[in-house]
Amino acid sequence: MKDEILDLSVIIPCYNEEGVLEQNVLKIKELLDDTIWRYEIILVDDFSGDRTVEIARRLAGSDKHIRLICHSSNMGRGKTVEDGIRDARGKIAGFLDIDLQVPAHYILPLCIELENGADVATAFRVYKMQISILDRYIASKVYRLIFTVLLRTGIKDPETGYKFFNREKILPVLDEIKDKYWFWDTEVMVRSYLRGYKIKEMKTLCMRDESNKTTVKLFRDSIRHLKNIIRFKKEVDQIRKGRSK
Repeated sequence: MKDEILDLSVIIPCYNEEGVLEQNVLKIKELLDDTIWRYEIILVDDFSGDRTVEIARRLAGSDKHIRLICHSSNMGRGKTVEDGIRDARGKIAGFLDIDLQVPAHYILPLCIELENGADVATAFRVYKMQISILDRYIASKVYRLIFTVLLRTGIKDPETGYKFFNREKILPVLDEIKDKYWFWDTEVMVRSYLRGYKIKEMKTLCMRDESNKTTVKLFRDSIRHLKNIIRFKKEVDQIRKGRSK
């Protein structure tokens, strides 16, 4: 069973998710049980400090479709996703944020895009506007604008936490990624673009649940993202220059 090739691997990066983990994993499982796909759900815990691992172990122990990987130290969101993809058995492998701000049902059309020939299929988040998330909405729009101007890829929403891949195609891209934290998302998209991969972005509704606490620190992470994108632009320009010769 361990070496069986599956149709789909859904990776759930986990960090202090005790409040939503069980109910939302069961929502994903119920959705996938209604498909013909052979699937697995891989929970990857990044050294949580709450009951996340306890809940994840119980889920994995009670269902053959669910597996658990645990980090022995906090290694970053990108590294957490990456470890799940590398360990996956699905021809399609991808991840989504377990808060389900972008609902689980979008897994199905994104995976169908991959079955129809896309190499990467991701959510392009359309926000249901709430005053309480206005700051995050503005920050996201500003980042997308900077990304568009500096990197010129045509990708609309690089940092979405809802991405699915042709696993065989994405493995060599993972070897190139340098950032193992939140900028991982931008790197995986741009490096896929530079390889000429077929990328499909699908509009999806995104609505913040105010009962869930985010691990993103808006000002700090915005500054870090800006520094990362300026650094990364130099590498992208060198890659493009080398290919134009």
